[in-house]
Amino acid sequence: MRLLLALVALVALALMQAPLLTVRADSIAASGTPPSSIVGDAGSSFDVSLSVCTDAANMVLTVDVATRVTAATWYGKGQMVIAAAGCATRTVTVTITNAVPTSASIMLHAWLVSQADATRSDPWNYQTSSFNINVAVQSSGSGGSSTGPSGVDTPVPPSSDVYPTSAVVGKYDYKLALDYSLRFFEGQRAGTLPASNRIAYRGNSVLNDGSDATLPLSGGWFDAGDHVKFSFPMAYSAHILALGVWAFKDGYAAAGQLTEALSQIKWATDFFIASHPSANSFAAQVGKGDTDHAYWGRPEDLELSSTGMPRPTYMLSTSKPGSDLAGAAAAALAAMSVIIRETNSAYADSCVTHAAQLYSFGKNYLGTYSQSVPDAAGFYSSGSYHDDLTLAAAWLHIATANGAATSTYLTEAESRWSSQGLSTQVWAASWDSVAPVASTLLWRITGKAQYATHLDDFINPWLPGGSLPKTAKGLAFRDTYGSLRYATTTALVAFIYGDSIFQTNAARSQTLHDFAVSQCHYALGDNNGFSYLVGFGSSYPLRPHHRAASCPLKPAPCGWDQYNSGAANPQVLIGALVGGPSQDDSFNDQRGDYIHNEVTTDYNAGFTGALARLAMEVAGPANNSSSSTGISSSSSSSSSSSGSNGTDDGDDGIGAGASTQASFALFPVLAVLFFWQC
Repeated sequence: MRLLLALVALVALALMQAPLLTVRADSIAASGTPPSSIVGDAGSSFDVSLSVCTDAANMVLTVDVATRVTAATWYGKGQMVIAAAGCATRTVTVTITNAVPTSASIMLHAWLVSQADATRSDPWNYQTSSFNINVAVQSSGSGGSSTGPSGVDTPVPPSSDVYPTSAVVGKYDYKLALDYSLRFFEGQRAGTLPASNRIAYRGNSVLNDGSDATLPLSGGWFDAGDHVKFSFPMAYSAHILALGVWAFKDGYAAAGQLTEALSQIKWATDFFIASHPSANSFAAQVGKGDTDHAYWGRPEDLELSSTGMPRPTYMLSTSKPGSDLAGAAAAALAAMSVIIRETNSAYADSCVTHAAQLYSFGKNYLGTYSQSVPDAAGFYSSGSYHDDLTLAAAWLHIATANGAATSTYLTEAESRWSSQGLSTQVWAASWDSVAPVASTLLWRITGKAQYATHLDDFINPWLPGGSLPKTAKGLAFRDTYGSLRYATTTALVAFIYGDSIFQTNAARSQTLHDFAVSQCHYALGDNNGFSYLVGFGSSYPLRPHHRAASCPLKPAPCGWDQYNSGAANPQVLIGALVGGPSQDDSFNDQRGDYIHNEVTTDYNAGFTGALARLAMEVAGPANNSSSSTGISSSSSSSSSSSGSNGTDDGDDGIGAGASTQASFALFPVLAVLFFWQC
């Protein structure tokens, strides 16, 4: 009897496990000669013939006309129901509902989904197979194409399985590096920390921040190794992190860090929302720079009576404008709305509302924030606000256009870009100059030549043979102060731009890819085996300029004696990217050397996105999750995204619950053991 019951349980196990092991045989391929161009006028239609195989009845075949920038614009579609399983040629009539710009880079995206799943709000996440056809666009009147001006590449919609690769990729553990880089942001958190906090030496801090302005500003990030909350670099850092998620969501998912990335960004965007109590006011800074820098100790001790440090709140208003900061915060919030909408639409809506108001505040009351907040001028002085407002408008277009090719936001972004000479800003991508990032977005949205030209002008000096000096070990060297942040942020831009032109200019794309890889590898150890990412590898900085990491655990005291000590920091500042080497590849691992050995959120931001791109490449298309746009570019069968990645704080609407399927699958195994013992 015991054996019989065990056999029954094993049969149940086989039946229950079958859905987990079965791979659908659905497929889509071109039938005959696929269209190479379409007429993009609204109301026009055309037929697409496809060879379609399904292993189930009642499947819905959809063909979308879309441009994909990791947030897609849709121009039309056609659908048909496939009633019976099997293989056959299917012809779908596609109708253009919104006119397609002849400059746009377009694909026909065909995908299969069950009729039941087609009624979901996000049916694309349940597709069983997909296929892409890249097409040119012509007007019925002109017959022009979307291939762009002579000699200029147009951006092909990015794909999680079509991008340049390199044999050297895989040299380092990018998943671990990505995990560590995100942990650095966790270590910079202020306020009441969640139960999931992984930084053992950090606790609740500065809980009274904002009280002088009657605002709850205890959260946000400390900008560096000190404890001021400078909203300008915080907004830049949050936006650049979001840009990396937008561009390389599959890399974050493959590394198991997607939920963690959203959680870290949300810590900053929550602070921006709290900092924005009314349409035309915003908290620019909490804490006084010089006073803060005169203190060396734990952030948890800042509010002790013995410290007595004032932490004033500096507000922007109509009489104290800050168009640059308002634009930077709007960009961060709009970008966050795009990447979090799939899992938390209510929060995405809130982000868009605040972003739109901040953008209006910035453009209607012009001025740089560091003029309105003189205390910030000695630390993060802003040179212009036009790049920030352009960037904000571009992100707001992506966040709000709802598939339209144009919007007021896009018109304003393009107009400001042209009229204010953003194409001349090529020195670096940084918290004070986001013009190259704005051009990256505008290029991906419009495919217009001037944005590609700007990106080429920006990146070319960094490449081998370019005008920037290169260290003997291969670092493209822009400036001594934080040399690595410039190189790794340029690497992120090069990855995004290069991937977008891979199908139209593979050689150029490969050059950009190889440059970006080389800069990331330098930071990870391609310089005599020394890693500039703290905690990564066997040799890394031991004394980064960071107060909290330099302090022993309580109740031991911490002060200037710890600053002056030559000993290694008692706390390992996991994931911090230090400033970097001098031009001769030398590095001074001394706590007092803030030029080379300080850490900041903006140093890590671009590097984190670049690491996600490398993690995506190592994982390969078969291991990538479905796209954050809601449509997958994979030409092979695709699966829905996994339920949870990284650590979920449990209260932010970011992480999905763990799958119950695995739990049920364990039941027959337990049953076998139970019956065997009976």
